[in-house]
Amino acid sequence: MNARIIAALVMKDIVLIFRNKLFLLITVFGTIAYIAIYFVMPTTVNESLKIGLYSDVTPVPPVFQQLIDKGREGLEVEQLASDQALRDAVDEGQYIAGIALPADILTGDDPQIQLYSRGDTPTEVVQSLDYVVSELAYLQDGQLPVTSQTVLGTDLLGAQIPMRNQLRAILPAILIIVQIFGLATLISEEFEGRTVRAVLVSPANIVDFFSAKVVFGVGMAFGQGLLIVAIIGGLGTQAGIAILTIFLASLVVTGIGFLAGAFSKDNMSAVSWSFVVMMLLLMPAMTALTPGAVSVWVKIIPSYYFVDTLHRAGNFGMGISDLWPNLLIMFGFAAVFISLGILALRRKVR
Repeated sequence: MNARIIAALVMKDIVLIFRNKLFLLITVFGTIAYIAIYFVMPTTVNESLKIGLYSDVTPVPPVFQQLIDKGREGLEVEQLASDQALRDAVDEGQYIAGIALPADILTGDDPQIQLYSRGDTPTEVVQSLDYVVSELAYLQDGQLPVTSQTVLGTDLLGAQIPMRNQLRAILPAILIIVQIFGLATLISEEFEGRTVRAVLVSPANIVDFFSAKVVFGVGMAFGQGLLIVAIIGGLGTQAGIAILTIFLASLVVTGIGFLAGAFSKDNMSAVSWSFVVMMLLLMPAMTALTPGAVSVWVKIIPSYYFVDTLHRAGNFGMGISDLWPNLLIMFGFAAVFISLGILALRRKVR
């Protein structure tokens, strides 16, 4: 292994990659767009829950009337004139949830209170509201009511953290994953133009060639990922974990880029393979936004652990004791993909 030859090969790859206008457009203008999107996103979350209430009995039971008049910490309750008006208001997003009291709330042996919520209402909110209603009903007449829940719209879950904070995990993932396209097309062009054979008949050997490709791939992905994380403040109190996560993700992406380039017959097939793989890897990026909507199969995709680790470390302050399983899994993915990528390229060289 010759360090000077490896450095020369890396510089050659840098020059070649930035001659690719599509890659340059995606990387440079994409990074600028990602940063702009980040800074226009809201930085706060409204922690006060606005609830609608309809009572089929007049007057409203005293305990619930007190809730309307004084509210509770974090709760704002407004009374509506009809059950349909309550349903419509919740469905249109005027209230995060609604409570409909039945006519037998004071006289029935088994009163059934209806809770309305939208599909994007976090389950934690609905469950908390269920507890509050049960407690109030018990205070009212000494018996626990039966509550039933109706979800209006598509059932989705959301995290109660500012959108900007959620993007701290998603944007680095997007930028790093995009590097697959550049690496795969570069490798494909070198094989198609017979540049690889020209390099191997020079003083450079195959070890220098693969070492330069690893250094180039990891360096591009790691450098850009670390840059955007530093700009948007994603390092936080767990900077070490964030940097290690970005490095492991860069290794994984480099190995996948090797595989995409090795299995491509020409530049067009490299572009096609790259975009297919990129779309697959980008799916878990939404896990930071809608964790409850994630299917189990998503956890077999490497990028899930990258996004999840950055999300937990940056937004919840989790340390190595909480995140070591994710880091270990990412290390395993990195070792597997780098090994498979080098083996695939070696076979293609022969």
